[in-house]
Amino acid sequence: MKLFRKRKKAENVEIRENVIAEEMPEGGDQPGNRMLDECEQMIEAAKALEDTKSEYKVVTSYLNDIQLLEDMSEEEMAEIRQAAENVVALGNTRTEYMKTEKKINDAQFRQMQREEDEIPDAIRRLESSEAYQAAVTRDMRYLESEKTKWVYNAEALRDEQNFLRKLSIILFSVAVIVFAVLLVLQSIFAVNTQWIWMLFLFAAGVCAFLIYHREQNNAEEIRQSDRNRNHAITLLNKMKIKYVNATNAVDYACEKYHVKNSYEFNQIWEEYKEAVEEREKFQQLNEELDFYNAKLLRALRSYRLYDTKVWLDQAKALVDPREMVEIKHDLIERRQKLRAKIENDTRSLKDKRKNTERMLVDYPGDTADIREILNSIDRLGGL
Repeated sequence: MKLFRKRKKAENVEIRENVIAEEMPEGGDQPGNRMLDECEQMIEAAKALEDTKSEYKVVTSYLNDIQLLEDMSEEEMAEIRQAAENVVALGNTRTEYMKTEKKINDAQFRQMQREEDEIPDAIRRLESSEAYQAAVTRDMRYLESEKTKWVYNAEALRDEQNFLRKLSIILFSVAVIVFAVLLVLQSIFAVNTQWIWMLFLFAAGVCAFLIYHREQNNAEEIRQSDRNRNHAITLLNKMKIKYVNATNAVDYACEKYHVKNSYEFNQIWEEYKEAVEEREKFQQLNEELDFYNAKLLRALRSYRLYDTKVWLDQAKALVDPREMVEIKHDLIERRQKLRAKIENDTRSLKDKRKNTERMLVDYPGDTADIREILNSIDRLGGL
């Protein structure tokens, strides 16, 4: 309520200031304008001075609290120190937890949490689909090699067939030449070629039989190779359909759960379970911290300190005297600076007021409103 009344006074000063500004003629009334400027500056300075004094009181209250704590006996500080030790320890643990790098991002955690009951079965299905996909891939590679083998085998046999045809032509040409030579020897030179004819006919028959037999075998093997190749192609086409189905199943699962494979899926699942355990530990940690914070507040409130909640963030000072000394030293320095600022601001405000008083003596117009503003500034600044 006190601060509210001070704000109200400042508003009254501003209203009076506006009234004076309206009553004063524009232009040549320079003393009136200067007084108005001085009043505006003093109002702002008085507000700032009041804020500084309020801060000074707060700092003094904190120092009084520290002095009260330092004057307590060991028995009185035992409960406070015990609660503060737990607050410090739990706070340090909580800070370390907050610094720990997350293995699983929030989006993955939410998805795992949303479908937690289905994830183990989804992992097994993805592993099964990947295993089936790998088996189909192996079968496809085998069938592809079989198809290639039978293609090469048929081509080799056809090349051999061409060679045998050429060999047959050559041997037939040689046989014709030999046949003609034997006829000439027998007819013209009356050479007995009976045994030669027998050997010739035997050799020609054997060669013809071997070539014919080989050609027939090659033809049958070519037909068999073509059949095997066609069978391999048929099985390969079936395997390709199975591969497409298996790949679609794997891709769907990977896209749904935003993973590359079942290994990553399982790894994220394990990280999720660890994260759940960590969050449960963190929640328990927060509950324990809240418990000891409340216990510390109850212990401090029994001594009617100015501000008990501030010690939740400064619990280490209740445990370590060196920390308390450092805080006290900082507050003392801060209060000294505030005191110096208050003295300087008060001196400056008084100088401005004296200057305005001097101008009022020489001001020929109505000064009642100006003096009312000065009185309000005196109350606001505590002059």
